[in-house]
Amino acid sequence: MLCFCLVVCAVSDTAVATEENKVFYFYHSGAWGSKQVSGKQYVVYTNIQQMPNDPEKIKEMSKMWGDWVNKTCKNESGCTSNINVYPTAADAEKQLEGLKQRYRDEAKYSLTQVEFK
Repeated sequence: MLCFCLVVCAVSDTAVATEENKVFYFYHSGAWGSKQVSGKQYVVYTNIQQMPNDPEKIKEMSKMWGDWVNKTCKNESGCTSNINVYPTAADAEKQLEGLKQRYRDEAKYSLTQVEFK
């Protein structure tokens, strides 16, 4: 399957992160594009983690996630590879909860939390 990488950031290179210059992030992957697929769409996500607010590190981690998704993708249309970065844990939790809500329909989606660091 093909993997398409996307970095979704709520902070920019010059944005203010936490006092400790940390950001909070989680990964997720879902079906690529709006192409109608037969059967369930597979969506995976990680727990929220913390890292230094370093754009180069974010790029490196995004590539590692993309490589992993590329090897494990189960969607017919290919998979996205997203790293979602936020300045606070509360922001990250809100967005992760929104992702879980968006994919909660078990008839359409297989939503699975995975371990990835």
